[in-house]
Amino acid sequence: KKLPKCAIGYAGSVTGGARGTMYTVTSSDDNPSRPQGGTFRYGAQLANGRNGGVWITFARSMTIVLRDMVWIRSSTTVDGRGVNVVFTNKCFVLGGVSNVILHNFEISRVPQTDTIHIFGSSRGVWVDHITSSDAKLGLVSVVQGSTDVTISNCYLSNKNFNMLLGASDADSQDRNMRVTIFRNWFRDSMQRMPHCRWGYCHVVNNLYTNWGYYAIGGRANAQILSESNAFI
Repeated sequence: KKLPKCAIGYAGSVTGGARGTMYTVTSSDDNPSRPQGGTFRYGAQLANGRNGGVWITFARSMTIVLRDMVWIRSSTTVDGRGVNVVFTNKCFVLGGVSNVILHNFEISRVPQTDTIHIFGSSRGVWVDHITSSDAKLGLVSVVQGSTDVTISNCYLSNKNFNMLLGASDADSQDRNMRVTIFRNWFRDSMQRMPHCRWGYCHVVNNLYTNWGYYAIGGRANAQILSESNAFI
C-alpha cells in the first residue's frame, strides 16, 4: 500500500483504499445483476463511506469481459501490479467520487462509450500506468465539474478521439477543473490528446506519435500549460 507515495500532480494527495479492506480478484467472471465473491465487480462494490474503502488486487493474469459498466466508488484502488489484467467491452464510471487510484491494467475494446469516464464533480483521481485503446467515444474523459485529476504513464491509442477534459462549452462549472497529464504516450489518434475546456490543464513530458488533425487543443477559456512534450 505504498503506491500512493508515488502520486503526482493535482491528484498527488490521493490514498485510494489504503485505509480499507484488501480484496483479491480470483475469477474473471462478471455477473452485473448478482456479483459473486472473487469477481472484480463484487470487490468494486465493497467500498463505502464507513470502511475506509477497498484495495483491489488480482491473483493471476486474466481478461475480464465486462457485461455492464462498472461504477467505481470513493476510496478505491484498482491495483494490477505483478500480473497482466485486461478489461474489455464496457467502461469504468466514476461519478461524484473522490480519492481513487486506477493503476497498471488495460481497459480496451469498448464499443459504445469511452473507457474511463470521470464526471459529476469527482475529485482526487489518479489514473496511472493504464493501457487503453479502441473505444467509440474516446478513452479517458474528465467532465462535469470534476477536478484534481492526474493521468500519468499511460499508453493511449484510439483511431479518432483520445482524451476529453470538459465535455461542453456550456459546462462552466469546469472552470475550476485542474488536470495533470504527465509522461503518457499518445499514439495513432486523430485529435483530443487532450482537448480542454474551461479548466487548467498541465500537459508535460508526453510523447505524441502519428497524430492526425491536432494533438493538444483547447476552447471555452481553457488554460493549457504545455511543457517538454515530444511530437514525432
